[in-house]
Amino acid sequence: RLLPEETDGRGRLSAEVRLPAAQVQAALSRAGGTALPVLQMEVRSSLPAFVDSIQEEDDEAVVPESSPLVAFASILLVSADGFGVISDIDDTVKVTEVFLGKDQIVRNTFFEEFRAVQGMADLFTGWAEQVPNLSFEFVSNSPPELLEPLRVFLREKGFPGAPLHLRPLNGPLRAEHKRRSIERILAQFPWRRFVLIGDSGEGDAALYVDIYRRFPGRVVKVIIREVDVSRRVDEAVFDGLARDVWQVFREASEVEVSWTLAAAAASG
Repeated sequence: RLLPEETDGRGRLSAEVRLPAAQVQAALSRAGGTALPVLQMEVRSSLPAFVDSIQEEDDEAVVPESSPLVAFASILLVSADGFGVISDIDDTVKVTEVFLGKDQIVRNTFFEEFRAVQGMADLFTGWAEQVPNLSFEFVSNSPPELLEPLRVFLREKGFPGAPLHLRPLNGPLRAEHKRRSIERILAQFPWRRFVLIGDSGEGDAALYVDIYRRFPGRVVKVIIREVDVSRRVDEAVFDGLARDVWQVFREASEVEVSWTLAAAAASG
């Protein structure tokens, strides 16, 4: 079937695709344990790929045959209700050291192998095994050009499969991108409740607390990683919030979420 939208000048598109019920049911029947069901999709361009090379044989130019571009995608089937985790990437699950400035960001992004924040993959996979149909979403100010390297990094380091919401270079301001992305996720899944995880390097605490207050009952807990002693979290930002709905941590092993109590509160 044809996608309902065409790509923009940068080759990107955003579109909604409705799937036949039979496909969804088949994926649900194959799912086991607490993992989210997954559908595999193949996407083909309706136009041939651009020719980017010309071979020469016996002084004659030979243009290779063009063929449609083919891409593959995994679709996570998320139930209408339940719990989800919305996580930042830089310095929350991936070492970027934003707080050290642009030179360090460039070094860790383009010249060094991506490194995972110790223990975060185990934390997330532990939750995924513990909580049925738990969904994950990654929100980052990294540009879409880093989508594939980030996707490979998260997969190889053992993080659960999840969509990545990235910010175009000419997109909204950093804080506004995160806010808009999180609000869009909340609107897309109005019956799900979320844990918000970020770090102290980019003002995530204030943003998450604001979302907690403006969307009553939608946020289970706000969790902030303190990235460095020079970037301590001012806990005054949590004034007025119950002590069990926020946490600041240095090591992943310190993080606590009572999913059982959260489920009881939701059903009550």
